[in-house]
Amino acid sequence: MLPIRGELRWSWRRHILIACAVALTSGAGCGGGSGGGGGLPDPIDVPAGLTVHCSAAFDGGKIPLNTFIDATVADDVCLIHRFDATQGVQYSVQVLIAAGGNVDVLVASNGDFIDLVTASNFFGDTPESATFSAGATQEYVIAYIGRASTSDISTRVVQNIPSPTGERDCMATVDGGELSTDGTPVSDIVFPRTCVLYTFEGNADSIYKLTATFAGDTLPDALHVARDRDLTDVIDSRVFLEETTTLYPVTDADQTFYIVLVGEFSELSTYELALTRGNAPVGLFDRCHMAEDSGPITTDWSPITASLARRTCHIYALSSVADLLYVIGLTTSSFGTPPELRIASDADFRNLVTTTTEPVEGISGEAFVAGSAQTFHIAVLTSALDATIDYDIRGLESEPPPQGLTFPCNRSRAAGSLVADGPTFNGTLMANECATFTLDTLGGVSYTISALPNAGSVFLYASQDAEHTQSLGSSVNFSGPQGLSFTAPTTGTVHIAVAGRIDGTAFSVSAATAAAPPAGVGSYCDFAVDAGVLTVDGGPASGFAAADQCNLYAFSGTNGTSYTIRLTEVDNDDPDLTLASDAAFSAIIQEATTPDGDTIVFTASGDQPFYLAVHGFQSVEYTIEVMVSPSPPAGLAGRCSSVLDDGILVVEAPSVRQSAAPDQCVVYSFAAISGLSYTVTVFTSRGNPGLIVADGADFTSMLTNQTTSGGEVYTFTAAATQDFYLAVFAETATTTDFEIFVETP
Repeated sequence: MLPIRGELRWSWRRHILIACAVALTSGAGCGGGSGGGGGLPDPIDVPAGLTVHCSAAFDGGKIPLNTFIDATVADDVCLIHRFDATQGVQYSVQVLIAAGGNVDVLVASNGDFIDLVTASNFFGDTPESATFSAGATQEYVIAYIGRASTSDISTRVVQNIPSPTGERDCMATVDGGELSTDGTPVSDIVFPRTCVLYTFEGNADSIYKLTATFAGDTLPDALHVARDRDLTDVIDSRVFLEETTTLYPVTDADQTFYIVLVGEFSELSTYELALTRGNAPVGLFDRCHMAEDSGPITTDWSPITASLARRTCHIYALSSVADLLYVIGLTTSSFGTPPELRIASDADFRNLVTTTTEPVEGISGEAFVAGSAQTFHIAVLTSALDATIDYDIRGLESEPPPQGLTFPCNRSRAAGSLVADGPTFNGTLMANECATFTLDTLGGVSYTISALPNAGSVFLYASQDAEHTQSLGSSVNFSGPQGLSFTAPTTGTVHIAVAGRIDGTAFSVSAATAAAPPAGVGSYCDFAVDAGVLTVDGGPASGFAAADQCNLYAFSGTNGTSYTIRLTEVDNDDPDLTLASDAAFSAIIQEATTPDGDTIVFTASGDQPFYLAVHGFQSVEYTIEVMVSPSPPAGLAGRCSSVLDDGILVVEAPSVRQSAAPDQCVVYSFAAISGLSYTVTVFTSRGNPGLIVADGADFTSMLTNQTTSGGEVYTFTAAATQDFYLAVFAETATTTDFEIFVETP
């Protein structure tokens, strides 16, 4: 039950008796009938018009308007009140009846109740309400007729005002007065088919929170807020009310606004109204009542964690630098509708910033480029119906992507300068991020750029301009190293960009001077890069060649010495190899252009330098080494002129891939246990490999010598715990590529 304007009154179906108990049926005088309800009623003669309704009557005196008066009425007794009315004004007599009571109400224009103007006679303790318009300025009288042994009542006369024409359910309308903003809530009772009209002074571009709280089982029918009292210009409304109903009206002018509460058809309702003004920016009124200043947002993509209540917004500030890119990311772990992000160039959020959705480190963000150095305003808002949500918000400041590279990257950062034939730059990239470099070039000179990912994947671009609209080339293979070559059109600066395709991509990038290729390999490449001198038996050297590039090596050979040149692919690349006795590659000794890696075995014809060119149909990453080819052991002397020791095989390990050049045996060993059965398998992807299995390193005691076309399989049982030795060779004058593995069946 709610207090009604400071007084305690009857609630629906459950009332508290305040008036003194008067034994009206005893005829005892209570005195002081003229006290406006403040004293006890005096017995009077039953007015002529009431003789059919009651056997005794009491004068309760004159009562003021709009004030509840409490009394007790006995059965077959009439209690009389008087009040002053003004001609043409409408009035309502409202009576609350305590549970178990029952009264009827008659209103007349004279004291003998001959000229009745209205009546209310609901059964039982249903509230009574009688409405009429005064025909003259005079005193009107009310009779409360007891229909139960004792009826405790609380009654008032209210002066009605014209009903809003826009609400047809207002049979009578009570003036509730002005509802103060941020003041004490008002409480009252709205009777059936009655409306209560309040006013409040609204301000331009403001949002208000109107909270209506209802007690009891019956709710009013509607709650409206309008610019005019006739409800022809409603700004907020609710027709299905809840025990606590909240409206968020927005006012667009400094003027009086109107609130109308519409009572239910047949039941009264007890209510409390409270009005507060919000501080949300005008552009956020659709979601936000109160705004909280949450300070600056981060610019390094580190998260800020916060909780956001319904109809509250958090406002963050971003101090921008002209022409830089900003990305704002918003995530939540709460269930329900995700929070909304709005970015504006003004504090009122009237001018929203146009953004694009861009991912940063796996988080979707809203990106824009600042047109000037200024403060941007960022709002986080809940859905209109959601409760409190938890969220993370983060910001990133970066260079925008070059105009010509908006597809591979959504942001960039200047990473410095590359120097042709200078140091390698090592760095890290996230997905959709570009690292940009400059390279000083001489007109007419050729250059090659290599970008090698150590983890992740990259794209590579070169252009005459920083926005990459004048392309000099690109390398965008699906994965692996990227490389490109170009001839500088003028002396000046060119621009290089490496785009990350996977978060956490570690990469290296370098630039080298290139030249026209030697004539002998001109059909393989458009550019050549001097890759240096290889040391015989110095181990493998790593290299990378772009799709249109030859890498040139040299090594010193000794007359009559057999050498093995082994080119091994990295990540299934397909490098090719050319060997020549002169730098122009006009005297080519041998070429190997088979899939995967390649091997060349040859015997030097003199003490001189020899030259190698590594190239590929696409960009290739590889290792290359030059080794002296040892003579074969005694048991293989008739099969090959040199050997390549490829190491130890592990039983049940994955297969080993290798190539066997003509006239060279590739040898292996593996450890066996006595009594166990072993199977040696050789698969081929090119050529025809043979297989020799022996129990000694000199291969004089052979277990098998197989030359089956298409590959070899040999199974045997070890007679002792020892090492066994394998030799794979090309049965024809063509290099064979093979895989070999050992397993226990």
